[in-house]
Parts: sequence; structure tokens; C-alpha cells
Amino acid sequence: ESASLADRLIQGQVTRAQEAEENYLIKRELATIKQQSDEASAKLEQAENTIRKLQHQQQWHKCSSNYNEDFVLQLEKELVQARLSEAESQCALKEMQDKVLDIEKRNNSLPDENNIARLQEELIAVKLREAEAIMGLKELRQQVKDLEEHWQRHLARTTGRWKDPPKKNAMNELQDELMTIRLREAETQAEIREIKQRMMEMETQNQINSNHLRRAEQEVISLQEKVQYLSAQNKGLLTQLSEAKRKQAEIECKNKEEVMAVRLREADSIAAVAELRQHIAELEIQLKFIEDRFLLSPRLECSDMNTTHCSFNLTDSSNPPALPSLVAGTTERRRKASRTA
Repeated sequence: ESASLADRLIQGQVTRAQEAEENYLIKRELATIKQQSDEASAKLEQAENTIRKLQHQQQWHKCSSNYNEDFVLQLEKELVQARLSEAESQCALKEMQDKVLDIEKRNNSLPDENNIARLQEELIAVKLREAEAIMGLKELRQQVKDLEEHWQRHLARTTGRWKDPPKKNAMNELQDELMTIRLREAETQAEIREIKQRMMEMETQNQINSNHLRRAEQEVISLQEKVQYLSAQNKGLLTQLSEAKRKQAEIECKNKEEVMAVRLREADSIAAVAELRQHIAELEIQLKFIEDRFLLSPRLECSDMNTTHCSFNLTDSSNPPALPSLVAGTTERRRKASRTA
């Protein structure tokens, strides 16, 4: 009965330890996957912010009519890449959630073989020590039983001691002393057995604690490896983040430079248009002045009666034959200025 109770107790302890270790492993896996999910959510939120910024920049650039088309195409490409990264983040998040469910199912269905093997080894060692203790207890009980039988026989022999001669009484006294010594020896052996049992229990507890310590050291080593891996991954992500910030700063500088160039071109165009208009106005004034003078004092000189061979002259002009070419050149410059404007 004690062996069956011990087996049940050990089996219950093994089951509870196994369940505790499985729960601990599941919690660790869930924490890792939640951390990865949080990182994916952060990346997704960053991608959404980038998309909103790009959309805002695209709307702002659409307001300007003379914006560079190459830059608009570049922004559209970046928008497409941001949406692709968002889709990839969503797919990764979904895969992680599926992985969480799969790990939970596997942890619920399959126990940890390594922990079970260790616990079975500990259980075998405990059972061996328990068997040794039971054997020692049986031997001790047999010795006690033998001593009781000797004591009963001794009592049966000493009932008529007062009738015996002195020599026989001395023999009986020696036998009494021998029985007393044997009883003391049995008590001493019982104490020794008890001390050995306590030593075996302490050794068992020491071995169990050593196994726990070894498992804890292995977990610490695995956690250190994970910390190193996460540190390297964090460094890589920081490098990518700094690179992305640098690229974003370069893009913003290029945007500002292109906007300034567009504004400078607009200012130059406006100044050129104003200058051309002023030039056109001056030419119109000159043309009007020349036409007024021509209309006030016209003089037609013809070489013969044919009207095709005629020239216009002004009375106060120093070079009369140059007037038609001056009028024609002014008109031509006016047309070119109108086309340019």
C-alpha cells in the first residue's frame, strides 16, 4: 500500500511538473509570437503613416500645375512599394497568428519528450532508493521479531529463577545482559537505518535540485542565445531604420530642391513674359507713332503710271525709302512677341 501510494504521489508530482513546464513553454512561445506580432503591427502602422504622407504629398503636388512628372512617377512607385509592404506585413501577421494556433494545438496534444525522460529517470532512481529502504525496513523488522522471540524464551526461562542454584542464576544474568546488549544493538541498527534513509532522501532531493538547476542553466543559455539573436535583429532593424530615415531626408531635400527649381522657373517665366509684354507695348507705341506720322504727311512717288512701282516718302524724314521696311520689321517683331507670350 505504501508503494502504491508513493507511486501515485510521484505520478501526480510528475504530471504537475510536466503540466507546469508545458505551460511555461507555451507562455514563452506566446510571448515571443506576441512580440513578433507587435513588431509587425508597428511596421504596418509605419507603412500606413508612410502611405498617408505620400498621399498627402501627392495631393499637394497635384495642386501645382507645373510640377515635375518624373517626381510624380517616383512618388507613385514609392506608394506602390508601401502598399506592397503593407500587404506583406498583413500576410506575415496572419501567418504568425496561424502559427500561434498551431503551436497551441501541438502543445496541447504532444508532451515534451525530454522532460518526460528526465522525470522518468528521477522516478526510477526514487523507486530504487525506496526499494532499498523497504528492504532495510524488512530486515529491521525481522531482527526485532527475532529479538522478541529471544525475549519471550528468556522470560520463560527466568520464571523459576528463584528456585535455581546460584550458578544457574549467574548464567541467567549473563543471558539477560546479552539480551540487553542485543536490544541496544537493534536500537542502534534502527537508528543507523533511519539515518541512512534520511541520507538517501537528502541525496534524492539533491539530485532533483541538481536536475532543476541543470534545466535552469539550459534555459538561461537558450535565453541568452535568443537575447543575442534579438539584439542582432534589433541592430539590423535600427540600421534599416537609419537607412530609411536617410533616404527619406534625401527625398525631402530633392523635393525641396525641385520645388525651388520649379518656383524659380515660374519666376523666370513670369519675368520674361512681363519683359516681353513691356517690349510689345513699347513696340506698339513706336508703331502707332510711326503710323500717325505716316498718315499726317504721306507722299507717293511712282516711277511710271504702274502702281506697283511706288514708294512712300515723308517730308521731314532723313531716309524716306526705309519707312516700309521699318513698318514691316516692327509688325514682324510684334507677331513673334505675341507667339512667345
